Amino acid sequence: MGWQIFTHSVRLVWANLGVALRISALLYIISAAFQVWAQVSGFGTMEDGVPNTEGAGIQFIGTIVSVMTSLWIAVAWHRYILLEEEPDGFLPNWNGGRMAAYFGRSILIGLAMVAVIIVASLPIAIGLQGPLAAAILSVGSIFAVFLFYRLCAILPSAAVGEPLTMSAAWKATEGTTGTIFVIILCMIGGLILLVLPGAILASISLMLGIIYMVAAQWFITMFGISLFTTFYGYFIEKRELS
Repeated sequence: MGWQIFTHSVRLVWANLGVALRISALLYIISAAFQVWAQVSGFGTMEDGVPNTEGAGIQFIGTIVSVMTSLWIAVAWHRYILLEEEPDGFLPNWNGGRMAAYFGRSILIGLAMVAVIIVASLPIAIGLQGPLAAAILSVGSIFAVFLFYRLCAILPSAAVGEPLTMSAAWKATEGTTGTIFVIILCMIGGLILLVLPGAILASISLMLGIIYMVAAQWFITMFGISLFTTFYGYFIEKRELS
């Protein structure tokens, strides 16, 4: 099942490549431009052991733009796949209320993951050290990742305006530990295969490597959103996997 969910999510992007580009390309380029601008300005580099804060304003604005464009793209893509809502031009439809709800659900999942990490860190906080402490923290981190996928269906639900509680998402994904494990393995393998050509191209031409990695990052982003969509469609709406 994990392999089917993984490949289905990949096909969602590939089979709808034209619409995916219309929804995300311009927004993605705008977001990437701010990040490149901040890097060119030297933000974050070290000078005589002191971090360079030049470009901090650009970085701050870029972060806000990145969050906003990510929400815009995610909501629009979910709505296209689940509701067949196509963009009118090269910018997706603006759904401010759905974007705010999506952001709120993201914060909830994030807080749940942080809570798990904090609990797993308690033995270290009270003085436990060595392999046992590291093992407990590792198990907690792994559980946090699994928790994310068990709850990720609430994100598309926010995008389409169909209320879904965290407990309902958790219940709907019961018995999926093995499925999620396979998905994570597929993602790791896919990421290696996707990034490797970028490293090879960068050794030949830095510009070619950068261009490839920007495109690869775009695909990874759209795949991630599609994976959440697949979780919602399969586990919540009981859709068939193609």
